[in-house]
Amino acid sequence: MVDVEQLVDPELEGLLRELASRPRSVFLRSSRKDAMRVLRSRTTEPLSGMAVSDALERELVTVHRAELAEILEAACRTKLLEGEREKFFNSPYVGPGGGYKSTPAGVTRARLERSGRMEVGGTQIRTVSFFGRAIPSDLLATITVPELAAIGHRVQPRDTWRLLAAFSYNSNKLSGSGRVLAMAVMTGWPSAVDAIRALEALALSEATEGHVTRALEYQEQALAIRGPYPLGEVNRLRCALVAVDERRAIDAASRLEEMIPPEHPLVANSCAATVGQRRMGVFELSPNAVRLALKLESRMGEAAREISRALH
Repeated sequence: MVDVEQLVDPELEGLLRELASRPRSVFLRSSRKDAMRVLRSRTTEPLSGMAVSDALERELVTVHRAELAEILEAACRTKLLEGEREKFFNSPYVGPGGGYKSTPAGVTRARLERSGRMEVGGTQIRTVSFFGRAIPSDLLATITVPELAAIGHRVQPRDTWRLLAAFSYNSNKLSGSGRVLAMAVMTGWPSAVDAIRALEALALSEATEGHVTRALEYQEQALAIRGPYPLGEVNRLRCALVAVDERRAIDAASRLEEMIPPEHPLVANSCAATVGQRRMGVFELSPNAVRLALKLESRMGEAAREISRALH
């Protein structure tokens, strides 16, 4: 059985707990207005220990920088998976085979106690669990993903923070801000992984504004870089149906059936997300789109058919 208490440096845990009690902590407090400025900047340098006057915060920067960044990233991902709106726009199934990427903090301890080994993504599991214990729940409840991402960007600047914030903005009807950050990634020199995620964020920005044809184009660009992957084909299928694009809808459905069985958890997760998004006014089908979806269901496999039905 894995001991949760031994998974993270206890010294760092103590430092974060103390910082969380300080109302003016540089690391655990941030301004929502300031977050966008920090994340858009291409000139942000890693926070230097020499520039931090507080001894406790200086130790975090100099000794625990990498682990602190890891914890902040895990906290962002957990809030995206568990947020009231965010959970309908962010899937945990992002690997080439639809693998589970992260574990919500609420079930982490129970899962670790049942398992004698760390799963794929174990690093995120342990940091999510730790962050939830080290930082007061009232702080986690009020601080936003963009604020956490801005803190992370100051600690260890990279495109990951822009993308996490972009998906949060898109989930909360701030697609303009999400688009700005995704484009900031694309106009730099992103890795292939970051470019794919930026294109997915751009697709979501367009979809939330009802521009499904443009959303479909961005999703296809992501697929062109990465090759077929389950979540990408799910998004492509939904956009194609809403855009009344029969050829692309059938192609996405066929590819999806080749990659995952209908009982794969991604299918149920995508159906629930689609229903939630529709309640928020995203992916609404026109009468022509409904007719196309009904027409194509007999030509789809079970997984694609379930996702199609969630749309209408």
